[in-house]
Order: sequence, then structure tokens, then C-alpha cells
Amino acid sequence: MTDDNPLFAEPHTSSAIIDVLAREALPEHPVDGDCLVWADRITEALHERNVPAAETVWVVAKDPDGAIVYLHKATRVYSLIIDCTARQFSPKLPPRWLAEEPNYIEAMVRETSRPTGAIAITITTENPLW
Repeated sequence: MTDDNPLFAEPHTSSAIIDVLAREALPEHPVDGDCLVWADRITEALHERNVPAAETVWVVAKDPDGAIVYLHKATRVYSLIIDCTARQFSPKLPPRWLAEEPNYIEAMVRETSRPTGAIAITITTENPLW
């Protein structure tokens, strides 16, 4: 993380993230749809620990023609993505994943492009289907 990341200025936020990930009984072997529950649960747990910057986001993967090949949900705090269900796509991804948004996108494309055809990922708070 870079020095200008707000997490460095807010030790409470960093501690809350570590606490939530340590205490939540996260899925060992996530499957399709788990992200719909767990992203919201992680975001809510961070709000309960006074981290208002936490938000649930949509991870939108598209193929070369721009068609959506998968939708996924995660939690974002500033530029940090927290994803506890990404392993459903690849066992190479961490079970409790914390990554800066650009690094997260790069790894998700790398690990999901072959099985899904995804070549681009965007992250948004708006549901891309409506």
C-alpha cells in the first residue's frame, strides 16, 4: 500500500479489517453465489466497527466483445479490496484477500481469463444489470 493510502492515517480502520477477517467464520470452499452474502456481511461488520468508508462493490468481468462473463461482489475500503470468496474462481487466489484495487483487478483477470474469457474488470457500486 502506498503512503498516501488513508488506511495509514486511520489505524482504527486497519485494525477493524484485521479483526473482522480474523473473527468471521468465512467459507472454506466458496461457491457461486457466496459473494452475495459474504461481501455484504464483511461490509456490515466493518460498519459496526465504525468504518464508514466500507462499501460493497460489484466486480464486473467482460469478454473481448464487452459482454459480461461474470459478476462478483466484494468489499472496498478506500482503494483496498477485501474478498473472501474469490477462491471460487481459482485456488491460487487467497482465502482472505486484501489487495489494492489495481492489483486485485490484475490478479482477477489473470486467474479468471482462461476459464471465463474475461479480459477486463471494472469495479462499481452500481449493479451493472439495472
